[in-house]
Amino acid sequence: MIGQGEKLTSIADKLNLSVNTIASFKSRIQEKLNLNSTASLIKFKLNNKLI
Repeated sequence: MIGQGEKLTSIADKLNLSVNTIASFKSRIQEKLNLNSTASLIKFKLNNKLI
């Protein structure tokens, strides 16, 4: 969803979670993949052909 350009608030609404939860998930994913920005996360998604 982030890779498709959706904002955290929109994702939180669709998943019935708080924005803080979504931000935390995103932060943890970036930390585990050693990525420092949303752009690098999207680039990772494209390079690895993730949906």
